[in-house]
Amino acid sequence: MLRCTLRIGIFKYDSYYSLNDIHKVAGSFLLSVKSKNPYSWLRSNAAQEYVGALEMKNLKAHICVIKTIKSRGQVGTWAPELVALEYARW
Repeated sequence: MLRCTLRIGIFKYDSYYSLNDIHKVAGSFLLSVKSKNPYSWLRSNAAQEYVGALEMKNLKAHICVIKTIKSRGQVGTWAPELVALEYARW
C-alpha cells in the first residue's frame, strides 16, 4: 500500500494563524479563486457576524481578533485558531 504524507505550511505567530497561508494551501489543491481570499471573506456578512461576536466577547480583554501585518512590502491577515478554522471552512 502506498502512503503519502502531505506537508502543509501554514505559518503561526503568537497564537495567530496566517489566513493568507490557508488561502495559498487551498489554492494548491484547487484553482485559487480570488473571491475566496481573506479580504473577500472578511467582507462577507457571515464573517462580519462571527468576528463581531468574538470581538464583543473579547472587548474587556482588549484582544484583537483580526490582525493585518505589513512586512517587507507584503500584507498578511492573521487570526486566532477559531477564526482561522471558520475561514478554512468557508
